[in-house]
Amino acid sequence: MGFKVNTKKSIFKPIEIEIDGKVYEIKKITTEILEEVSKYEEEARQGKIGALVRQLVAVSGGAIPESVAKKIDIRDIIGILDYISKCIYNPEKVENEVEKKKENIRKKK
Repeated sequence: MGFKVNTKKSIFKPIEIEIDGKVYEIKKITTEILEEVSKYEEEARQGKIGALVRQLVAVSGGAIPESVAKKIDIRDIIGILDYISKCIYNPEKVENEVEKKKENIRKKK
């Protein structure tokens, strides 16, 4: 039987983002979500900083509430969005990088 997909649950692991000790899971990223994100991307290019917060909330599918996203340093939001993008387009590489960072942390202890 070829490639089997379920529209309710992705075959991929959720993308996890930890903010202030709480882990938020991004379970699905659909074209609908990415279309919403792209609307805010143009606003961000125009210098509307609030658009970055809305992008984060949108790409998380609402998992990260706007009230939480607004408290995050803008540079960290950009970093989170970059991380999510890498997870979408090159998940194996991101997984390897995360494992290397964890190993380095263990070695320092």
